Amino acid sequence: MATSLPIPHPVASHHPPAKHSEDDPRDLDDFSDDETPYAPTTLDERRRAQKACFDKWLISDDTLEAIKPKTKEQRLDDADNEELSVQSLMDKQGAQIIKNPRQYQWELFQRAQKENTIAVLDTGSGKTLIAVLLLQWVIDQELERRARGEMPKISFFLVASVTLVYQQYAVLEKNIDHKIARVCGADGADNWNKAKWDDLQAVEISSHLGRYCSNVYLAHALSEKRMSRYELETERNYYLQEANDAVKSNATTASPLSTPATTPDLTPPNLTPTVTTTAEQLPVEKDGMSILLDRKQALVRSIVNFVESEQVKYTTVHSGDLSAKVEELKRYLDHQFENPSSRRCIVFVDKRHTARLLHAVMKQVGKVHMRCGFLVGAGNPNVDEENFTLRSQVVTLTKFRKGDINCLFATSVAEEGLDVPDCNLVIRFDLYNTMIQYVQSRGRARQHNSKFIHMVEAGNMAHMELLNRVRYEERIMRRFCEALPEDRLLDSGNDKDGRLDALMAKERSNRIYIDPISGAKLTYGNALAYLANFVSALPNEANEIYHPTYIVGNEGAKFIAEVMLPGSAPITSAIGRVCAQKGLAKRSAAFEACLLLRQKKFLNEYLLPVYRKKLPAMRNALLAVNMTKSDQYTMRTKPSLWAEGRGTLPTELYITLVEFPDGLEHSHCELVLLTRTPMPDFPEFPVFMHDGRASRLVCRRFERAVKVGKEEMERLSTCTFRVFKDVFSKVYEYRPEMLSYWLVRSKTSAVGTRREVEDCIDWELLEEIYAHEEYKWTSDMDPSELVDKFVVDAWDGGRKFFSTALRPDLRALDPVPEGSAKAKAWMMASILDYSNSLFKAARSRREGTWNLQQPIFEAEKILFRRNMLATPEKKEEEEGLGSRPNVVLCPEPLRISALPPALATSCFVWPAIIHRCEAYLIALEACSLVGVECSPVMALASVTKDFDNSGEHENQTRVNFQRGIGQNYERLEFIGDTFLKTATTIAVYIQNPNDKEYDFHVKRMLMLCNSNLFSVAVELKLYEYVRSMAFSRRLWYPEGLHLLEGKGAGKVEDTSVIKHGLGQKTIADVCEALIGAAFLTHDRPGEVWKPEYWDDAVRAVTKLVKMKDHQMMCWADYSKAYEIPAYQTGEVSASQRDLAAKVELEHPYHFRYPRLLRSAFIHPGMPVLYEKVPDYQRLEFLGDALLDMASISYLFHRFPDKDPQWLTEHKMAMVSNKFLGAVCVNIGFHKHLRHSNSKMAHQISAYADELQEAGRVAGEARDYWTTVSDPPKCLPDIVESFVGALFLDSDCDYNTVIQFFERHVKCYFEDMAVYDTFATNHPCTHLHNMLQTQFACSEYRLLAKELPPAGLHESEGLRKEVVAAVMVHEEVVAWSKGKSARYARLRAAQKAIDALQGLAPFEFRRRFGCKCHVEAEQGDGVVGVDCAV
Repeated sequence: MATSLPIPHPVASHHPPAKHSEDDPRDLDDFSDDETPYAPTTLDERRRAQKACFDKWLISDDTLEAIKPKTKEQRLDDADNEELSVQSLMDKQGAQIIKNPRQYQWELFQRAQKENTIAVLDTGSGKTLIAVLLLQWVIDQELERRARGEMPKISFFLVASVTLVYQQYAVLEKNIDHKIARVCGADGADNWNKAKWDDLQAVEISSHLGRYCSNVYLAHALSEKRMSRYELETERNYYLQEANDAVKSNATTASPLSTPATTPDLTPPNLTPTVTTTAEQLPVEKDGMSILLDRKQALVRSIVNFVESEQVKYTTVHSGDLSAKVEELKRYLDHQFENPSSRRCIVFVDKRHTARLLHAVMKQVGKVHMRCGFLVGAGNPNVDEENFTLRSQVVTLTKFRKGDINCLFATSVAEEGLDVPDCNLVIRFDLYNTMIQYVQSRGRARQHNSKFIHMVEAGNMAHMELLNRVRYEERIMRRFCEALPEDRLLDSGNDKDGRLDALMAKERSNRIYIDPISGAKLTYGNALAYLANFVSALPNEANEIYHPTYIVGNEGAKFIAEVMLPGSAPITSAIGRVCAQKGLAKRSAAFEACLLLRQKKFLNEYLLPVYRKKLPAMRNALLAVNMTKSDQYTMRTKPSLWAEGRGTLPTELYITLVEFPDGLEHSHCELVLLTRTPMPDFPEFPVFMHDGRASRLVCRRFERAVKVGKEEMERLSTCTFRVFKDVFSKVYEYRPEMLSYWLVRSKTSAVGTRREVEDCIDWELLEEIYAHEEYKWTSDMDPSELVDKFVVDAWDGGRKFFSTALRPDLRALDPVPEGSAKAKAWMMASILDYSNSLFKAARSRREGTWNLQQPIFEAEKILFRRNMLATPEKKEEEEGLGSRPNVVLCPEPLRISALPPALATSCFVWPAIIHRCEAYLIALEACSLVGVECSPVMALASVTKDFDNSGEHENQTRVNFQRGIGQNYERLEFIGDTFLKTATTIAVYIQNPNDKEYDFHVKRMLMLCNSNLFSVAVELKLYEYVRSMAFSRRLWYPEGLHLLEGKGAGKVEDTSVIKHGLGQKTIADVCEALIGAAFLTHDRPGEVWKPEYWDDAVRAVTKLVKMKDHQMMCWADYSKAYEIPAYQTGEVSASQRDLAAKVELEHPYHFRYPRLLRSAFIHPGMPVLYEKVPDYQRLEFLGDALLDMASISYLFHRFPDKDPQWLTEHKMAMVSNKFLGAVCVNIGFHKHLRHSNSKMAHQISAYADELQEAGRVAGEARDYWTTVSDPPKCLPDIVESFVGALFLDSDCDYNTVIQFFERHVKCYFEDMAVYDTFATNHPCTHLHNMLQTQFACSEYRLLAKELPPAGLHESEGLRKEVVAAVMVHEEVVAWSKGKSARYARLRAAQKAIDALQGLAPFEFRRRFGCKCHVEAEQGDGVVGVDCAV
């Protein structure tokens, strides 16, 4: 908004703040309501006061009215202002993109195809976009002509200056994928030959070179300059030589000609082209040349010396040196730049030297945060000026755009044409001379809250007359434009005189639909409202409210409209009938769209959208599951394998040899596990000694079974039961047919010795054990036989010993030696008492029966540690590291076992061994249940949950950690989730290629959501196989046996199945982990990918999603199920073939279907009628999942020890929009995009320039893309859609995805450490930095409060709404409402940023009465704020 003011008091009015809206779901942090306001002095008191103000604001009449639930009509009116999703809010921090094309741009584009046109558009209204669209269309037609063998012709884009040639060339070159040349005076175009011209499709050219062009085709060239009648006729007469060519000339301008007219109205005089060449030479005196040069040099030296001596007097600005006008300018600029900010300012002056002087002055006396620069024309300078070249202009504008310069002093060169960034402040230091200058310079102030200031001298009538005159001329210009014929106005769809109503009344008789069920009536009058209502109800992941877009074209003197619906709508577009007015044409298109929606039953009998009923079933919130251990589920402790054949004695057994290659704490032996069925290949795993040392355990199985008879089974069973009795103090009923397995000693302990199955078992030892229950001591026994025996206390299972030596120096009644292991008090009287653990009553009955002459032997008490799968706890490790307590014992009260000490030593490890082996077997059964073939390690990891918050990757603290349980499922779940997403994405796409992207999302979400996985897992009873408990002393014993003696004897307890608490998400995660196990088992990283590698994973997905949308049993089924859409196999145009050839140069793949490739480069904003090819959204959906798969599998295999949180964080860098946008530009894909967005063209061009410059400066550094601005969202979308197109065109060959990844992505991520801190910008962080850094304010808070749903009962189960607000001091700056405190806060923060953006610090302080900067200067500078989410 422009404002005039006297010099001493420059004032300008602000642009009105943008409107905002509210909505979205999640949780609320509780806020106490007991805070009461009183005089705020401390920080806490000020916060309480702000809270009280927030509560007061919340219950005010205005607020209650604002947050009141909207009616349907209000929601439709606010469709454009609905808040964005989190991702949209984040994207808004960078380059913004308009989602829908502007109608007037399409109308101009369509009109320019048919006739010569001059378009009068305001500054910043997208004139270049129309040029891009038109050039693309013309070149597409030209490619068809060349394909037919016709003579090549060229399109020209004519601009007014050399600077604009470079500027517009940069934009076109990055937005048109054809060969473009830049031609101006210094480019040597005179020397171009015919081949050079014929190879071009378009030329960017300055106007004064037109006389050199001949025999070329000038097609639809749009110019940014204002053309005179003479120039337009010159263009016609001198750029064209073929009179019969139907050539059209089109121009655009922000200010119309003095006599606006279309080209055919011009009748200039006949002119004759003339080319004059002048060559002048100054006379040169050859004699005495050196003398003349010496004199000239002496003169120059004297001048330089004089300047150097005098310049010191004038280089420093003193008080009083500046005029009042400059002083006022300085004062105002000081207010603007007193703090760091992103503000930009242009000061316009008349003369080049004025710009230079103001720049020099402000550089000396301006604020430190004001970074000055100047911009003048690139023409010949005055004698006292240095040359300001074209390159200087480009460098200056680049610095201004990047913020290195934030205050630019410029002449008229910056008024129009040049791509000058939008500014917050524009000051006319020297007033304009014409209305054109006034309009153009004012157009530079386009930022929110921007100002345009005229510096008018107080009392100067000439200034006031000039100001009034340009304003008057502007009004005249606009009235003239508005008075043009209706067919030449872009907004003539408005029904100014009621003719539309009359036309509609005429149409009502044959354009009415009455629903046969309800009688609801659809007419031209209500079709717009019904369609808008439908579109606003469309479900979408961003939770935005959409609106339809109308494109109106000409059909002779009448109009035809196409309505475009958002990507999530069930129909793409609808075309109305030809109508007499634009408004009627739009209503006709809306009417047709409503009819289609009703026919497809997306509108019900009352013409209301059915999505309102369908949406809740599709919401992520309702497809989520509970993560807490809310339910108890049965858990298997024994594999079903043990039950096979139980109850009968086997005639053959399978052997698994258990070895300890690293040894144990004592002398040991190999164990032989005998089972009815063969065991799998158990992996090597460690067991941990008392001192913390790890020892490897190796299992080797024999393929062939060993035959056993009744006698052999007797001996095997006797040994097994003896192990349970002597080693573990459990006496079972002797029923060998009920044993699950048999355990004996190996014949030899030589590790790695190759043996036959018959040679494994030590039958001699078995015979010895079978013959002796125990070695009972008698007086006849040789004392030496007591050495190297395994001795057990029959009455105390905790007392077991290895005898080591005889002690002939001791007697039974001698006192217990010092240092012996502790025992009960009554046992410490003598060695005999120490050897007898009976209680006093039983002890008294045995008094006098003991042989007091029995020998004494020394023994080592065995330390018990059952969970040898886990490292010892601190107390256990201290015991293990200390000296082992030796004891002295009498043999008579004890039982000397027939089991040798080496066998006992190995058997003490058995509980840990069998626990782990049974866990492997149970996990393998789970895999078999879902058809997954994998190793025992992979199987066990896929069902292991070792702490309660497994799966919560952001939580670093492990809750209820189960020690020694093994590797958990998190990594497998991570890779399984990725493959599940990929598989379901491919399935929904190939079976429904014509569906909308939102339909894809819904179908995929219903398959892979935790709710579905949980339901299938419960049906399969997968919860029984989940391992959530560490080793348990009572669960490792074999099932099916009756315990006679030992702890637990007499109790009836089925330990084969117990209960464990699991969250629903855990059970769903196990499904994904099983898919991950199937994927990793057969994946071959580094090899050429083959479909059969992933067949097992495909079957697992089918089994676990159990839905009709995924019934594939192998990878090849995806290709078989692909229903190729009609557009893919349609007739290929020359333009599409040309695109395929160009893309093949950028990525070495030859497309069989060029129309499919074209689809990957069609922006969603392009109407379907443009090329009859769908936009890239569907392919983007597919390519996103495929790139995810490639990126995650690369990280997963390369970093096998990294947890899912690390993998997720670093994966985000690889698939982020920021990186993929850089990939798009580096490949060159951005040039192929077909779009209809004016801002997008400039955003792409600016981003490409910034990225390429960053890459040049970075050298070999590969993370330079993180240092540039965020790319337009369309660029990463192109990459994803291209990958999707690659995959489909190659018949679902994943090798094409791998090749793309390795060629264009992998090289950036050789060193992942540089991406450890990769993060995205956050609205709350941005707001915090803005308030503290830019405005030096510390009194602000981001508050939220929960409100009950208006007019609804709690019993309806609806979530309460939340209001979040940003308060600065005691004023609410911005607010948002929704069902989620988190998202409401995010939106409120973004709205606050929008509201405060562009304010100067002094304006901020004046608006909010902020004195924080003064307090900070007086205090210690420490401030307290609250802007957290």
